[in-house]
Amino acid sequence: MDTIYDSLSWAEILGGGDAHLESQFKSLKDYYKEQLAELEQHRAECAAVLREALRIEPFVPGDDVPLSKKKALTQQQLDALAAIIESDDDYDFSLAQGEIGDCYFLSSVLALAQSKSGRDHLRSLIKVHRNSAGQVDGFYVTFPAAPGDPNPFGTDAVFVTDVYARGTSKNSPGIDSILESAFAQGYTGGINQWYKGGAQAGLSAQALYALTGHLCVPTPTLMTSPANIQQAYAAERPITAETFLESEATVLVDGQEQTITISGFHAYTVTGADENGVYVTNPWGRNGIANSRESTGGEFYMTYDQFKKHFVSYTIGQC
Repeated sequence: MDTIYDSLSWAEILGGGDAHLESQFKSLKDYYKEQLAELEQHRAECAAVLREALRIEPFVPGDDVPLSKKKALTQQQLDALAAIIESDDDYDFSLAQGEIGDCYFLSSVLALAQSKSGRDHLRSLIKVHRNSAGQVDGFYVTFPAAPGDPNPFGTDAVFVTDVYARGTSKNSPGIDSILESAFAQGYTGGINQWYKGGAQAGLSAQALYALTGHLCVPTPTLMTSPANIQQAYAAERPITAETFLESEATVLVDGQEQTITISGFHAYTVTGADENGVYVTNPWGRNGIANSRESTGGEFYMTYDQFKKHFVSYTIGQC
């Protein structure tokens, strides 16, 4: 290209140069930018693998098994999850919070999963990785607003090969399990909230921001109107609801009246809304029946007056 340029006359240079040369130069610059972007991606992925390999999970005790215990995903689980992540098909999304106190995060994940666009967004946060033999060996997870900013000089990707033994959907790890593991990896303390602020406690607004990159703030239930929640739900925006003190409420579960315990300092997901009330789902996947050791389904329906009485705030995000 230098030789071609040097051979041009002054008239050709002043007239705009050689069109073919300009085209080649533009192609070369575009190629250079692509290579830099690819190099940056490889750097981030390499850093994520090294960080995951060198990371030590801060200890959190449990009754029989430590809450901080991780378990490696089996090859069968890796392959099954990879098929879901790389498929263009929609999928049934359900979760059951384990014994880790990250209801604020899982209720936010469940809130996003209420719409097709939200489920697609959750899936887009995860990239399948295969080893040199072509086998799935883990997943790169990149949150739009990563907690703890694990890589302040580049892309905030983390590498996930294992999940919490007592975490979400522990008997059947799903996308929620990968996201939970990745989210905690962004904290120096892992899930240990007493060690440099782990992922075991937080606010739904914080989780929705990490998952979507969009800032949002809780709204006190006493300062809202039913129309606000209805419009947000109709627009397929994720909605969570937060409690303060434990209480009891007589609600509808599968159309039948049940008096259940509304847990204190807990985050729920709003999974439906109409002109009379809201459908609310406990990320535990169940609700305790008041004054009993038995439990009932995870979703229940309550009026707006009940919602204002039993929930202190709600948080509306966007995908």
